[in-house]
Amino acid sequence: MPFVDEHTVIVIDEIVMRSSGGVSALCSRGDQTMTEADLTSQIVGMMEIFYIAGSTVFAVISAYIIALYYFLHRSPWLMKFVAFSFFTLTLFYLGASTYGAVRHYTAVLKALEELRTREGLSPLGNMALEPMADAVTAYSTTAAGTVFIGVWISLAYLTFLHRWRDE
Repeated sequence: MPFVDEHTVIVIDEIVMRSSGGVSALCSRGDQTMTEADLTSQIVGMMEIFYIAGSTVFAVISAYIIALYYFLHRSPWLMKFVAFSFFTLTLFYLGASTYGAVRHYTAVLKALEELRTREGLSPLGNMALEPMADAVTAYSTTAAGTVFIGVWISLAYLTFLHRWRDE
């Protein structure tokens, strides 16, 4: 993807904090300016990151559930604590990474909106700004956070409080 480096991520994130400046001023590097194509490719890249993060979260939670069912429920308390702490840190890291990606995604959408206001967009650019794009950032972030908390509480209960039947 063009312009994917630390400088651009920082510059695009500035759009979230101060959206009064123009896209060219905020999204430029040297004599180059991010175009509609650059911004839409950033959106596609963010969607790939969201899919990868989601599948990784499902894999981590599934692996913990399998470990809990087959052997962790019989383990000593310290082993449960270490495993659950590592599981918690992993979910926290994935959540923080996804939050950063959502901020970047929001900034790219704002930059695209400013570009539409200033120059107009192609049908593809306009489609990227449909109401669903805002719903992705607002509703899915809230839903994902709620599900994370619910799964974490459930697995904490199963790890430390639930009385498993011995087979």
